[in-house]
Amino acid sequence: MEDKICPKATNCPLFNVKSIKIKKSVEIYKKIYCNNGLDGRKSCKRFLVSEKFGKPDDDLLPNDPRTADEIIRDMIDRLDSELEKGNN
Repeated sequence: MEDKICPKATNCPLFNVKSIKIKKSVEIYKKIYCNNGLDGRKSCKRFLVSEKFGKPDDDLLPNDPRTADEIIRDMIDRLDSELEKGNN
């Protein structure tokens, strides 16, 4: 039997949010993505990016409209830009 809770939940900033202001929104995300087994993981951009690339940005939402590959490309571009600034 598959585990319903995402295996990355313990380290996920979205799953472990403490802010009362956004608690209701986070509970909806958890129901759709974090606690929905394989179906939730297959549609969660945080999970998909972490599987292909490593740790996603903390502010990445599970329902980001970009594909996982687009998100990864954007992350790499941002990191390259930050490295270039550091070398100047």
